[in-house]
Amino acid sequence: MKLMQRLLLALDFGDATHATVAHAIQLAKAFEAPLILLHVIEYIPYYANYPYADNGMREIHQHVDEELDEIQKTIEAAGVRVEERVVEVGRSHQVIVRVAEAKHATAIVMGAGRKSMVERLLAGTTAEKVVHTTHLPVFLHHPGDAETPIKHLLCAIDLDGSACCTLHTAVTLARMFKASLKVIHVTPQPAPYPNLPDLQVEVVDLARQPALPQAGQTAAADHDPATVMRQVLQRCDLAGIPFETQILHGKTP
Repeated sequence: MKLMQRLLLALDFGDATHATVAHAIQLAKAFEAPLILLHVIEYIPYYANYPYADNGMREIHQHVDEELDEIQKTIEAAGVRVEERVVEVGRSHQVIVRVAEAKHATAIVMGAGRKSMVERLLAGTTAEKVVHTTHLPVFLHHPGDAETPIKHLLCAIDLDGSACCTLHTAVTLARMFKASLKVIHVTPQPAPYPNLPDLQVEVVDLARQPALPQAGQTAAADHDPATVMRQVLQRCDLAGIPFETQILHGKTP
């Protein structure tokens, strides 16, 4: 089974749209997955009661269709299939999450948006709301990011039962994009464990190591993060992938 069956591309027709579409094309080709195009017309309550609201909405939909026509041409010219186009009215982040689940998308691609610090504190960006709401992977393209191939991946893991699954996905992506991989774990309190550059070459005898914790459990007190990290790494096939591993001490974000 393919890692990603279909990708939902959420579009706002902003300045970063061209770069976001290019990013989505790159991902779709790597995953061999079709794209679902989505544009959300932001709902404005007071506008709905305006006498000429219906005419205005028809013009908006016509403009959206024209924009989507051009974007679809670009995508299909690059050899990627557009499976469906969706246009809905509502709150952007709510519609994006709902449509992604309804259309059985396996990931969401969107621009990260740009707001002032005050705006982010008051409301947050649409992308932030989507990331915090959906259970799906979200690929974000930040304004100003160059349209370059994905070359470096960062995989942050907890040392619990989910670590192997998370790292396996990261390794799959690294192979797919021929990218380097950095694996990190953040401990919330100071601890005497240095960075672990030797993990690339160190061989640990798993027969002498305690078993990994089960899902939902953290590493036992006598299992230092370095030991558990080595166990996680040894359960994944990292052959041919340039990678490094670090344990950081501080706040998780």
